[in-house]
Amino acid sequence: FQMYKNEQECRVSHHLRTVNGCDLSFMDYTNVGKIKMARRDVQVISLKGNLLSDLSGLCSFVGSVTDFKSLRLLDLSGNLLTSLDASLGVLVSLCTLLCHKNAFVCEDSVSALKGCPSLTALTLYGCPFEERHSCYKRTIVSLLPQLRKLDYCCLTAADFHLQRWALPKAMQR
Repeated sequence: FQMYKNEQECRVSHHLRTVNGCDLSFMDYTNVGKIKMARRDVQVISLKGNLLSDLSGLCSFVGSVTDFKSLRLLDLSGNLLTSLDASLGVLVSLCTLLCHKNAFVCEDSVSALKGCPSLTALTLYGCPFEERHSCYKRTIVSLLPQLRKLDYCCLTAADFHLQRWALPKAMQR
């Protein structure tokens, strides 16, 4: 029996057990590029709670364990990351990216995610950027208008209307 901090953590754990997942959580990794694993088509990779300060080598690691088109969820939460790498754009099917409790300090830290067209759910809570920036939600939504969830909360039509942006077609009624 395992206790989870929240419902989303339980869902991620469930995904790792039910789909072909790769759980490398809390292993004290400092460099993703040095992780060696046998190739298998994974849909979920969890690297939460490690000591990663950058993502150099992430794409070569992902390419070694799965097809870039297979990966749906990537958990990088609880690391020491200060920015995200533009190479994340090769993860064309990535829907959910968990990056909460890292060291992102400005919107430039996450602007690389513009290259992830399928990204619809993102977590950034607990990062200095979220805590210091008064217009945090508005800034993230303007950078990534394809998002449907931010920090486990559904974005509403009002979130887009406040910005005077056209609603994404999926949200229009």
